[in-house]
Amino acid sequence: MRQFSLIGRNEELYKYTLDYSDWSKCVNKIKSFSENVIQEKHKQWEIRKQHNEKPDAKEPFLDLLFRVWDKGEISMEEIREELDTFMFAGHDTTAATISFCLFELAKHQDVQEKILEEVSETIGESDDFTISNLSNLKYLDTVVKEVMRIYTTVPLIERAVADHLELNGKVIPIGTTLLLFLYGLHNSEKNYVDAKKFDPSRFSSESTVDRDPFSYVPFSAGARNCIGQRFALLEVKASLVKIMKKFILLPVEPEHNLQLAANTILKSLNGVPIRVKRRS
Repeated sequence: MRQFSLIGRNEELYKYTLDYSDWSKCVNKIKSFSENVIQEKHKQWEIRKQHNEKPDAKEPFLDLLFRVWDKGEISMEEIREELDTFMFAGHDTTAATISFCLFELAKHQDVQEKILEEVSETIGESDDFTISNLSNLKYLDTVVKEVMRIYTTVPLIERAVADHLELNGKVIPIGTTLLLFLYGLHNSEKNYVDAKKFDPSRFSSESTVDRDPFSYVPFSAGARNCIGQRFALLEVKASLVKIMKKFILLPVEPEHNLQLAANTILKSLNGVPIRVKRRS
């Protein structure tokens, strides 16, 4: 609501609206949660620093930020903002993507079977996944990518023009905020033939060779792309595998048509129902 309101986008005017009190409570709750995590992790980091413990080869994200902070290159407020990106930007988007994946899998039994065959060959019966064997689920990759194309989790992003930009013969002034409609990009017939059709083969290695890399950007692109995209994809894949190993996914009857809406992220206003049957 704030994003598309002239009053809401003005920090001073927004304070006098009826929504401001609720907004403040929500923001304070988020900030206090993040700050508690930072304080706890920072104490642990200080102890390791006092004992001159060397960082691991794969240093934890917050430890890396604390080292940069210790050099005076970033502030604690900037660390909290980075943490917020992981903790809050990641949970709702991932849940929505998993929901849309389950919905499409329920409608396509053949795709479910192909995934299970791949899981059997790659992981076997074990429920203990590693990053390596999850990364080797190439067909599941194509399924998740196709779902994220049709149901672009973040359908709209903003970018500020920081340098000279000419677009279709017109100069866009520096400081202009551009709204980029990623959902429209991914569902355009110019980029994808029969764009509304669910077809994971679009993302096979053969199909993507000549495709414009900027025709598919669910995590944005360039310097401002999503910092947690690799983790998010692993989380989605692990969740889907665990669910499909235990349940057969089936569509509801009669057929359910999703009422999609961009509420910060893409959601279905009438839910994402499926039926499940326990595997024997």
